[in-house]
Amino acid sequence: MLPRAIRTDGLETTFDLEFKCQYKEVEKKYLKKKQSTTDATTSRCKDEPDEFSTPETIEDDDILFLCEEVYREDFLKFFKLENFEDEIVNKKTEKLFKACSRNALFSSLITKIKIQIGVSSADDECAFMQLFSYPFFNLTHECIKEYLLNGAINEGLSATIEDNVTLFFKQ
Repeated sequence: MLPRAIRTDGLETTFDLEFKCQYKEVEKKYLKKKQSTTDATTSRCKDEPDEFSTPETIEDDDILFLCEEVYREDFLKFFKLENFEDEIVNKKTEKLFKACSRNALFSSLITKIKIQIGVSSADDECAFMQLFSYPFFNLTHECIKEYLLNGAINEGLSATIEDNVTLFFKQ
């Protein structure tokens, strides 16, 4: 059961605030496994078998495809949808934007994104929607959950998402 909601404005029925995003954990797990496999194979003799040897090598594209699929599932879970429907997602995002844009962290992130992507001041909601993209969604979900359920976002999480947004747009 959810703790006493402070700022949900009924949004707990529209969004799943209980689940935990999995796609970044899957990404870390498989990229780490691939790195371990690569390190192990380069540090031994070419014909020497090891516990990492498999008939098929995990390719980066396969890992990314898997992670994108898990991201899509996480996204749908958060929006409490079975299938992606633009109109419904846009309406739900608009409600969420209205609730979250009053928060200092979200306001700061929106401003940073607008500067980086070059959108006008009228496009706050467009900038907010960028937070639901693959690089940020796991952190955005946690920030939204904390904000809606507790009325505040912890400093560590705030700093992490701010750093991720800044680094992403510097690339």
